[in-house]
Amino acid sequence: MHQTLLLAILSLAVAFNQAGADQVGAGQVGADQVGADQVGAGQAGAGQADITQTDLNQDGTDHGDVDQTAAAQQASRAQPVSEHLPREIKFGRTSSVQFQVRIFGVFKKIGSFTEMQGALSVRKDTVKVGARIQTASTTMQSSSDAALLKSQAYFDAAHFPEIVFQSLSFPVATLRNGGQISGKLTLRGISRQQMFRLTTKPCSKEFAQEPWRCGFDVVGTLKRSEFGMKARRGIVSDEVELTLNINANPN
Repeated sequence: MHQTLLLAILSLAVAFNQAGADQVGAGQVGADQVGADQVGAGQAGAGQADITQTDLNQDGTDHGDVDQTAAAQQASRAQPVSEHLPREIKFGRTSSVQFQVRIFGVFKKIGSFTEMQGALSVRKDTVKVGARIQTASTTMQSSSDAALLKSQAYFDAAHFPEIVFQSLSFPVATLRNGGQISGKLTLRGISRQQMFRLTTKPCSKEFAQEPWRCGFDVVGTLKRSEFGMKARRGIVSDEVELTLNINANPN
């Protein structure tokens, strides 16, 4: 009887030890599996984050470069070449100059110059007008009147062969819309600042970026006495209206 009881106690002890060992092994395996899963999940998350950030960087850089290039090309197309480059455009053959005075303050007398050279100097968004008029080319309806104007009492063509006008810079837009311009007028060797009115002419759309091709007038009034021409002021008006009819289309 004692032997049977002892054997039963030993069997219970062995079974208890075996169960403890099984639980420890299962716990270790579970911990190892959880750790492996966590490490794998961390590595996968980090890899996915790197891939996503790389994709974002590449996508942003590519689109940014494309957008900037497209914007630069569009801006280049929007601004006409004629406003980029310095240009000198000579007056066309149909350009002319007229002047007008009054006799006894009532009757108009009109004359012209048949020889004039000039050019427009275009610099980006500004322009200047320069003209040289040959005084010996003075013409009027009466040849005796023309000869009188060429004499020493008036233009003195023998000593002062040119009338010169050089404007200050003004916006190219003035050639489209008209406006006031100023410049230096030299007559009989005397130079004075003069104000002129620029008036435009109808222009087709094809010349929208080159409005000088459509022609324009530069009109001003000067006092001849300020340029040393004081003869017959009781008969001929002191004020002289000068008109430069300019066509800057070389064709």
